Order: sequence, then structure tokens, then C-alpha cells
Amino acid sequence: MGEHLARAREHLEATLGGDVPEARRLDVGRAAVAELADETTLLGMLTELATGTETTAACARRSYRDTLGCQWRLLLVDGGYPYTLRLHAWRAAGPDERLDIHNHRSALASAVVRGELRSELYVSEGPGEGSADDGGVTATAYREQLSADGADWLLVHRGPTRLRLVHTVRYVAGASYALGPLALHRAWCDPGSEALTLFLETGAERRPHTDVYSTAARHPTAVHKAALTEREFRSVLTALAASLTNTVPTGGGLHSW
Repeated sequence: MGEHLARAREHLEATLGGDVPEARRLDVGRAAVAELADETTLLGMLTELATGTETTAACARRSYRDTLGCQWRLLLVDGGYPYTLRLHAWRAAGPDERLDIHNHRSALASAVVRGELRSELYVSEGPGEGSADDGGVTATAYREQLSADGADWLLVHRGPTRLRLVHTVRYVAGASYALGPLALHRAWCDPGSEALTLFLETGAERRPHTDVYSTAARHPTAVHKAALTEREFRSVLTALAASLTNTVPTGGGLHSW
């Protein structure tokens, strides 16, 4: 394992690998991911994985193309349930291309490395369709879980529900945040923009499913997990490393990866 990856793992083991009380896990995770989001540190990790380490192939198998909003979900360090560190590359999304409102299997912390990210937080107001002027949002609720072979995200229809928007925020480079596993949110980049975020799962335990709320008229009941090949993984990492050193050719960017 390369020097930067080893140091990142050691840092995460020291901060999250022990018996961290749940009441402190969000603060500890947020501090850890903010420190690792330093561009020099991140560049070192990307370069080492792209060049090839004993973990490159395994990380590639658990790195995915995303269908909406977040273009790439790239595994950098896998520490099991105590922590998993990923890099998310975001592309611009229109109003109809934003991620569904959702929660997570475990607590998370994230730091913006490049660009800007917008985020919304919601609370559920229970089943029902509500009225047109009650200030809520009508959405279709699903329970998301993995297929038996782990190759697909399955969405089980649960019916209409009401959500209420409670907070909006814009995160710029250098900002960080943390959310508990039940927090309902969605994030996106504004049109014409891109972003890189470091994403840390911090839960010692993982829920077997997540809750997904879609405002789309139709939604697929299964989404394939499009894992990257090792060659694709290393190519994307190389391009991302180039972007951090400002050596992406004119006209390049997240969309060209």
C-alpha cells in the first residue's frame, strides 16, 4: 500500500476504529474527513491507486458509475464497518436529474474538495398525498435493498407520502458536514458546475436498507450497480489526479471522464 493510503488508513483507524460513542461519531467523522480532504493528501491517494497497489483491483470492484447527480463513486480505503472512504465526482444536474431524497445505511461525513454542492434536508410527515397548498412535497416512498447477488439496488414500492423541506445549504470547497443514518437529504451541482467530495461512512453498524423518496412520475424498481473495471478505475483516478494539479486539457472536466 502506498504511503498516502497507509497514512489515511492509520488516521481512520486511530479516530474511528475504536469504540467511539455514537454521540461523538458524527463530530469525529467530520473532523477526520476534513483533514483527509487536503488536496495534497488526496492527490497522493489517487496517484497511488492509479499506479497500482494491492488494493486497486478490490477498490475498482466496489466503485460505480452513478446514474444521476453523482457521476462516480470511487472507493479509496475500505476499513469495514468502522469506516469506508470514497471520492464522489459530481456533474451538473437539472431539476429532473437530481438524486432522489434518501437516507443512508450508516452515519456519514463529507468534505468538499473542489467546486460547490447544494443540499436539501427533509423530514417525513407520514403516508398520504396531502393537498396542493400545505407546503409539503408529495413523493413516492420506496425501501431500497441489495439483490441477493449484490449486483442491483432493488426498490420496493411503499406508496405515497409527504415530505417537508426544512433546510437548504450551499457547500463550497473546504466545507464539511455530517449526517446521521436516518437524515433525509439530497445533493446536486448547479448547471454548468462540477464538484469533488470526499465521503466517509462512519457507522459501526449498517442498516440492511435505506429509504428512498422520489418525486418522479415513474421510477425503476431495480438499478444495476455498474462497477468499474480496474482499467476504467485507474483511468478515472488518473484524470481526477490531473484535475487536482490543474493539468486537465482545455475543454476537459468531469464530463469527459
